[in-house]
Amino acid sequence: MPVRGSLDVSTSGLIAGWAWDSDHPEQRVTVEILADGKRLAQVTAEHYREDLKKAGMGDGSHSFQYIPPSQINFDGQNISAVVAGSDVCLQRPNPSSAAELQRQSRAFGWFHSVDLGDGHWTAGHKTPEHMKAELDHWQFPADLSGKTVLDIGCADGGWSVAAIRHGARSVLSIDEQMTDGLRFLLDKKVFPLEYRKIDLFSQDFLDLPVFDVVIFCGVLYHVQNPIEALKRVRLKVRELVVFETHINESLGTSVPYMVYYETNELGNDPSNWWGPNTSCLEAMLRTSGFSSTRISIIDSAPGNARVCYHLRPDEVSLYSQIITSATGSHSMLEEYRDKVNRFSARIIDLERQLRQLKGD
Repeated sequence: MPVRGSLDVSTSGLIAGWAWDSDHPEQRVTVEILADGKRLAQVTAEHYREDLKKAGMGDGSHSFQYIPPSQINFDGQNISAVVAGSDVCLQRPNPSSAAELQRQSRAFGWFHSVDLGDGHWTAGHKTPEHMKAELDHWQFPADLSGKTVLDIGCADGGWSVAAIRHGARSVLSIDEQMTDGLRFLLDKKVFPLEYRKIDLFSQDFLDLPVFDVVIFCGVLYHVQNPIEALKRVRLKVRELVVFETHINESLGTSVPYMVYYETNELGNDPSNWWGPNTSCLEAMLRTSGFSSTRISIIDSAPGNARVCYHLRPDEVSLYSQIITSATGSHSMLEEYRDKVNRFSARIIDLERQLRQLKGD
């Protein structure tokens, strides 16, 4: 049977890989997951991976994922994957254990602590406890089965990995540069991640498809044009945005305002630009075509707090209706002027027709 494939990840939290039948390139292969030779689950290799498509494997939808129940303990067991109904065993391209991956990951710094499986994590600036707490505070979706996910400003890929572990069908991680940590995860094939170097304000971003879920956390205060950023995010989401950012309420909450950080006033980081209060932030979300549900406020020092929202596209919003043109480098004023010009031209044409009917 001419099936190629591999078992890329086998930890207590995720088992993943791919399988492709070159004689029937568009068909999906069924894979059995085994623990010490006993069947745990049967899955279909039907999820899309960009690297598979680029390698010429049909349409690229030939990867599989299985998230074992939390009560299953794999300690000391041999995890394997075979093509159902055959003795074809999917080989492991990367034999490194989670413990060995953890050891290798210490060669450089990490921002995210990434769960490598079996209790082993990378040593990030955000500790494992911090990462878990943030997911809890954000009410990160527990079940992303079948969902496509876009992680904007992915950094080391910590939230991308969380989406994979929560069952996402595919995750695209984008950022302006690749960190050492993310490169490590990609090189070691620790998770079925896809990364692209894409700037939020680039045409490449506008050319992306629409995703079911977007992760937009810890990014907004780094951009110089926050409303434009939110409008672009609005263009690329079908169902839900998990949105987290910095707020500054040192001057109060009743009047919408946004503090501008000219240099490094926030966190001694010159890439931090804005600190809106919640009134201003929620107004910007409405302007950008979202309905919002505030989930939590944490680290609530008035001048440096964090807030999380679940955002959903507001299809009936006035701003949603003009957002495409507004994002395409046309301001709302220009949109308004364009409509006025079209109406004026139509009025002139109707007046001309009326004169002709009167015999003028």
